[in-house]
This record gives sequence, structure tokens and C-alpha cells, in this order.
Amino acid sequence: MKYMTFPSSCAFAGVANLLAFAGVDASDREIALEMGLPYLFGKSEQGGYLSGPMMQTGELFDLFLRPRGFRLAEQRAEPSAVPCLLARHAPAMVGLRLDADRKHAVIYTGRDGDGRCRFLNNKWEDAPESDRFLFTEEELLARLDAPATVGWLETAPCAPVSLLPYLTGSIQAFQEMRGELLAFCGTAHTWAELWQARDPLFRPLLLDGVSMANLLGESALEESLRTLQGALLAALRRGRRWRQVSCCRFPSWRRPWRFIFDCWWKSGRRCVGAHEGRLSNQNETEVAYERMHLSCCGLPAGNLGAVSGLSAGNQSRRRHNRGRRRRG
Repeated sequence: MKYMTFPSSCAFAGVANLLAFAGVDASDREIALEMGLPYLFGKSEQGGYLSGPMMQTGELFDLFLRPRGFRLAEQRAEPSAVPCLLARHAPAMVGLRLDADRKHAVIYTGRDGDGRCRFLNNKWEDAPESDRFLFTEEELLARLDAPATVGWLETAPCAPVSLLPYLTGSIQAFQEMRGELLAFCGTAHTWAELWQARDPLFRPLLLDGVSMANLLGESALEESLRTLQGALLAALRRGRRWRQVSCCRFPSWRRPWRFIFDCWWKSGRRCVGAHEGRLSNQNETEVAYERMHLSCCGLPAGNLGAVSGLSAGNQSRRRHNRGRRRRG
């Protein structure tokens, strides 16, 4: 059984478990790194932005699978059609609502003697919950989204893959996210507005970005993001008492956003090296990383606009006062 080794990686552990059924040994971490996951950004169908473990389509998983002679087939279906679809393609992966706030990828493996559906639980190895679930068909239907997506492995001709088109799309998504983030942080908002922006706008960098930096072994990058994450969470906790908040009171820190994406880009070059021999055009892929680096380094130094919790006027006054103290 393959377990989760980084936050929100249940779908990646799920693909690792599907591969284990096919006799291929892999981990969620290996899959994520080889498909270039830390460098991918996208837009959600529900609005907002995605990064890291939220980038989990069959097309992206194929970046790891196709060189090994597999592909992840996917089909969306209404809940009533899912039991038959799972039975036809077992073992198969599907997302279930284990509780109201948590959707979790599990692997359907068949039915027991009482006709209950058996599922492999893609979980952390030391998590207290069971490795396996048993649900009646009624319980299964109650836990499915409408529509639900079912995925399973199929054999496919081995083929080289290129990250180039995905990096190009990621650059565009990142630039749009950056623009919306700067615009949002430039004005005061109610606590409710800040809470509503938490997942679609802040999560890609300040939650999933942290786990991706950890995945890369970029400790300085991870530390910088955790500092900002902590400030955001503190603002969300305290914000209930405020009529308005200027996004959140991010502390000033020496490492600007340019440093963050410098680290990301340098790691990206190593990722390109790991793909050597399997990419259709190595030079084009390196150019894409160069473009991503230059694009990301267009970020302003320091905090994100008014993310420090100060309006532009207050920031200017504080700089003026600091200058007077130094001169005095």
C-alpha cells in the first residue's frame, strides 16, 4: 500500500496505488516531482486559482505515466452511474465526501461477500483511520459529488513528454493570479471578504506553495512562505473583531517575492535536468523555465502591495517618520 507523504496528496497516493496494482513501484512524491508539480499553476472551474496538489487531472498525471506505458483514463458521471463504472474499471479512483468539508480520493477494489463496496484509503501512514473503507451502495451514493469523476489506468504506448505547454499555461495563470492578488491586497476588506478569498486567491501560494517548497527541499523558500501564511491565519482569526482589515498584517521581511520565485526557478532547472532524455525538445523546455523566471521576477520587491496592513499613505508616512528618526 502506498501512503500520502505531503499534504493533500491523496490523489497522487491514489495513482501510486493504481500503479502498484499494475506491478509498478512509485510514490506520491516521485510522481509529483517528475510531473513538475511545484511549477504548475492553473485556474479552477469554480473560479480562483490552483497550484500544487490541486493540479490533479489525468492529463497532468500522464506526464509521469506515459513514459511508463500507462495513461489515466477519466470519465465524469452522475452518482447513479458511478457504481457500475467503478465495477467495470476496478481498481479505480474516485473522490468521496468523507465529511461535509473534506473530499478524499479513494481506490475502489471490488465488493465483499455482503455486496458492500471496498475502498483503499489513500492516507498518511500514521493516520489513525483505517486503511480500508466498506460502504453500502446507498452510503457510496451519498458521498459522491454530482457529477463525479472516476479514473483508472489504461496501457498506452510509451511516449516522451514535455513540460513546455504546461509551463506556458502556468505562466499565464500565475500572472493573472498575481494581478488579482495585488488588486485585492491594495484595498481594505471585511473579514467575510478575506475569508472568502482564502482558498481561491491565497491558498495556491500560502498553503499549497508551502508543501511544494518542502517537496523541493527549498527550506528558505518554505520558511518565507510559512511566515506569510502565519500572518494570514492570524488575520483570519483576529479579523472577526474588526470592521475592516487591510487584507492581513503581513510582517515586513527581508526576502521579497522575487527571492521566492528565484528559488522556484532554480529548482525548475534541476527538474528539467531530471527529464533529460525523455523530453521532445530540451532547449524549448529550458527556455520556458527562463521565461517563467523572468515573468515571476517582475513581482515588486517587499510585501504584496498593502498586504502589510498599511494603506499607501500610511506606508509613506511611516517611511518618512523612519527617515526623520535616522536623521535626528
